[in-house]
Amino acid sequence: MAERSVEKLKNGGKVVTRVNKSGKTVVRKKNADGKTTAVTRTGKSGNPVTRKKGADGKTTAVTRTNKKGGTVKRGKNADGSTRSVTRTNADGKTVSRGKRADGSTKRVTRTNAKGIKVSRKKDAEGNTTRKSRTTAKGTKIAKNTKTGTTTRTRLNKAGRKVTVKIDKDGNKTKTKAPKK
Repeated sequence: MAERSVEKLKNGGKVVTRVNKSGKTVVRKKNADGKTTAVTRTGKSGNPVTRKKGADGKTTAVTRTNKKGGTVKRGKNADGSTRSVTRTNADGKTVSRGKRADGSTKRVTRTNAKGIKVSRKKDAEGNTTRKSRTTAKGTKIAKNTKTGTTTRTRLNKAGRKVTVKIDKDGNKTKTKAPKK
């Protein structure tokens, strides 16, 4: 029989820790009903892998530490397919990918070298349809790659939202939010 320890929690749940046949530690968190909410085990690389589970017992998310020391979190759909992947590098930079049901990438959000959040939306074929980024001053710049239009949104000194739309010919249309 493998070694096993049980720790009771204040909420009525418990944490069951055991060593499996291959000598790796498996930690199971259970709620007061006895249903498993999370399972943490040691992966092939020796780093921990955590699976979070929903009320129906299906895995909702998998978090692991990769070989480079970063964290990878996969969000799961009810059918088990990957909904999203968020990777945080050892230096703290994050790359997030939203997925479609067929597994293709829907959007990519990341922090670039200057610390600016950059996002891209993609169509089913993998072509980029929209690029957006936020500058250091807080201006959001979005470009629709199919139509060629660019939208710049910022707050002016009075705190009103100002939107400038630039079409593919370079014509500008400026709109301001009404005064409060």
